[in-house]
Amino acid sequence: SGQLDYLQFAVSIPPVASATVAEISPTTSLAGEVASFTYKIKPRFQPGDLGFDSISIDTPAQVLGVDAVRIGGKSAEFAVKALTETGFSVRIPAIDTQLTEELIEVDFRGEIFKFGTVFTGRVFNSSLPDEVHQSVTAGDADPLVDSDRLQVDLVELSHRTILALRLSSPVLTPNGDGVNDRVEIEYDLLNLSGGVPIRVKILNLAGHSLGRVLDDIATSGRSAMQWDGRMGAGRLLVPGMYILRLEVEADSGTDTVDRVFSIAY
Repeated sequence: SGQLDYLQFAVSIPPVASATVAEISPTTSLAGEVASFTYKIKPRFQPGDLGFDSISIDTPAQVLGVDAVRIGGKSAEFAVKALTETGFSVRIPAIDTQLTEELIEVDFRGEIFKFGTVFTGRVFNSSLPDEVHQSVTAGDADPLVDSDRLQVDLVELSHRTILALRLSSPVLTPNGDGVNDRVEIEYDLLNLSGGVPIRVKILNLAGHSLGRVLDDIATSGRSAMQWDGRMGAGRLLVPGMYILRLEVEADSGTDTVDRVFSIAY
């Protein structure tokens, strides 16, 4: 009834940096192999910019470690604040307007599974948690490397979609004693545009299918599942040797990889 409940003011505050260019080196990598990358950032400040003390980088899989941070070529203290399957963030010493055009480098180890993987990044100020994280722009952060981009390509790109298939043990003993009652099935997939059908089948040694233990949609990257030796309706396979087959239905056709395993109890 005419009563004013609240007033809202929109205050535009300065950006953390007027412009931030970044590039990654190297720009090629072998599929699914751990490689060392350096993320290079060069901020350009205007008077009044707030500066930043944190960097977050998007990665295609969880990185294996963040090894070093350098500011202007000198080692700097850093703390990893987040590390997930989709990226990581590091806290670094405060970068302010006095460090404009100073090169900041972050060394990390990771893997790529897809041609043209882009490592997008953002800078932000941890003391301003509500502020929008500011995206970096691909560009010439370091004149000594001629990358000027944030994209890493696969070398030796083949049409294979299954890079690896690993079983935690070649023998499954589903007798309830807690040892090898389940097998972990881990696989690395490559070159997939979007989600594609994937199946894990169990066959006897004569090649006859006994059924599926996974029917799903998968994308490029590393995935894992566990299996307890049971087929449909909880039926346990009888002791013996079997074939586990991973099938991926990609645009280029169906790719399959087999592993022999045995069941004993």
